Amino acid sequence: VHMYNELLLALLGHPGDIFVDHGGTIQVAHGLPYMDASEEARLNRLCVLGSMFQRLDAFANLHTTDLYLRCVRLSLLDAIQPYCDTVLDFEEKVAAHPHVPVAQLFLILDPYTLLLPALCELVDEIDRSQAKGTAILSILASRARSGTIVIRNSMSGMLAAGQRLFTSHALAWMLHAHLPPPGLFPIARAQSDGELSLEQTWHLYHVADALRPAYISPRVADDMLFIGRAVLVCQATPSARRALTPVAEEHFAARIVAVTDPSHDPRALEAAISDLRGTVSQSLMGLLHGQADIGLAFRTLKDFYLVSLGELFLGFLDAAAPILVAKPGMTTAQDLQAALTRAASSVHIEHSEAFQRFRISYDESITGTNTLSCLCLTYAVAWPLQLVLSDDAFARYNRLFRFLLYAKSVQMALNDMWLSMTHRKDAATMASLSALASLRARMSFFVNHFQDYLQADVLEAEFDALQARIRSVTDIRVLAAAHDEYLTALETKTMLGQPKVRQLVTAIFAGCERLCAAARRHAQPEQVPGHEIAAIQTTFDAQTRFLLLGLREVRHRHL
Repeated sequence: VHMYNELLLALLGHPGDIFVDHGGTIQVAHGLPYMDASEEARLNRLCVLGSMFQRLDAFANLHTTDLYLRCVRLSLLDAIQPYCDTVLDFEEKVAAHPHVPVAQLFLILDPYTLLLPALCELVDEIDRSQAKGTAILSILASRARSGTIVIRNSMSGMLAAGQRLFTSHALAWMLHAHLPPPGLFPIARAQSDGELSLEQTWHLYHVADALRPAYISPRVADDMLFIGRAVLVCQATPSARRALTPVAEEHFAARIVAVTDPSHDPRALEAAISDLRGTVSQSLMGLLHGQADIGLAFRTLKDFYLVSLGELFLGFLDAAAPILVAKPGMTTAQDLQAALTRAASSVHIEHSEAFQRFRISYDESITGTNTLSCLCLTYAVAWPLQLVLSDDAFARYNRLFRFLLYAKSVQMALNDMWLSMTHRKDAATMASLSALASLRARMSFFVNHFQDYLQADVLEAEFDALQARIRSVTDIRVLAAAHDEYLTALETKTMLGQPKVRQLVTAIFAGCERLCAAARRHAQPEQVPGHEIAAIQTTFDAQTRFLLLGLREVRHRHL
């Protein structure tokens, strides 16, 4: 009876005289006269369960401030409680019948020879990886896929407890923009000092991938991030309506609670959060239309980045001509802004709110032959337009701006060349100018028609299509996608998205510039050597022919 009592205590992690602690493992004491080697080996196999229970009980009773780790430890106590109950029940049986064979104890503890090692492996992995917060759920989810029923059921129960905590945190964030303490949840807030604007607050929050449970896809995590940000913005904007009505909050809370269990189809959770994002997005669309006037903002971008304010940029090209042909220097940025301001003053828009938001400079990362080839505009974006206009979008706008301004500068140079030739009226001079005038006229015909195509068939047509989309859009994601498609269409139809065609158009423009430069190098245009005109004409003819072939090939490819 005494040995039974010590054995049962050992199975609950308490060593004694017969069953002793040997380096953290409970074993039968060596050299007992009434126990042979085979019995000692059998009891040592049973004592392994006691050592495991001791490890699990110690882990479960450690104090922690990590809510998810605390949840795991409480669930672990529930998981090992049936083992305790089994040992205690056997103790009562021994008290009533002292001669119960040990083989019966082996039999009733047999299910735990699979469960306890699995739980110890779980504890070891958590300790080894130093997993915190929702990262623990990934470990539980992987172990809940075990093929052994007793292990799968136990791990699934622990995962379900952790998942309930995760769901409560997720709903607090998505419905009320409240986050748990740092380091627990996959949505994190960066440290900040002082009072922040809404834009700065928006960018403070991010997805902490190390804490994202493996069964939560990156897309779902991004949607969760967006929803909480949107709720936060609506809460902080006095003129904005609530992101979600109480009825909507109750509906989505019930729906998300029903599908967040990892045993459910992950597509159901993705669909529920996507629908919630769509509902919240409508509130942000109200902000975009009400506070920022998104349609007017896109028109302003078109006026400046797409050179639709023709008189302004003609004045700029004229005022900044010496700067644009030279390489950038120390004062280039200031000189460019001064030239643009003078041009704005000539068309009476220098005090407009739209103009005040723009600054012109040059991009140091572009290695161009002159300042014109590396110009860039910067735009002070009004909140909440940042939700649609990314840094990548402005980089694409600047590529379009450089190309369109270059085309306009070539058109302007050809017109200036024509003006320099119009005062030459005598017959001899006109005859000597015929070759030069003819080539200039052909180049001007090409450039003018190319500009007409850009303005009517590309810029205006695509902008009208974008405005129509804006009027019907209720989801900010759809709006951002529509704007991205708009930029893609502009890049494609202005040839920027077709490298070979773009190179041909740029080469033709360069040929036009060579002809204008040749005319400027001589005191009188008729002094340009005939062989130089012929060489430029030959190149121009070949390039325009190749361009037509290239455009035909592109057209056939898209049919």
